[in-house]
Amino acid sequence: MSDGQPLRLDGELNIQVAGERLPVLAQAAQAAGLAGTDLTLALDGVEAFDSAGVQLLLSLRKTLADYGVGLRIASASDTVRSVFTTYGLTGLLGPAPAEGT
Repeated sequence: MSDGQPLRLDGELNIQVAGERLPVLAQAAQAAGLAGTDLTLALDGVEAFDSAGVQLLLSLRKTLADYGVGLRIASASDTVRSVFTTYGLTGLLGPAPAEGT
């Protein structure tokens, strides 16, 4: 976020909670846009992730682009990485964590 700390999302990022997560992400996008800084997410605590979560992140990326800023994913759980791989979206993820970390 604008204070240099990633916005941490934990637990579920799927169809069951997408509607609940949308206002939080919209507010974070607006704050990042107004500050002129990329929005950084920490997704290493996400345990349930599906196509609705992917849609939410892609929509967030478009909203941020409309503000002239970007989306960075600082960390992602194995679940998130697996879904991103399935959808061919690994370019959105940062480098894979080193073994043992």
